[in-house]
Amino acid sequence: MSLDRKNLKQFRPVYAFQDEVMRLESILDGIHVSVTRRRSLQLFTAFTRILLGLAIIPPSIPKILHRPFTV
Repeated sequence: MSLDRKNLKQFRPVYAFQDEVMRLESILDGIHVSVTRRRSLQLFTAFTRILLGLAIIPPSIPKILHRPFTV
């Protein structure tokens, strides 16, 4: 089955949308690279992960000690 010009016109909006998606993906990739290379943001990310880990410990203690969560 070959595509002639009449059938090809049906697919152009899809191709245009894919071009926009690829352009957006390229922009976001560039932002991601610039953010991950900054030392201050790497330290902020590590600090945030440590805080989240510490925040999970107190609620998990009753579970570790086989106590009910509610009184």
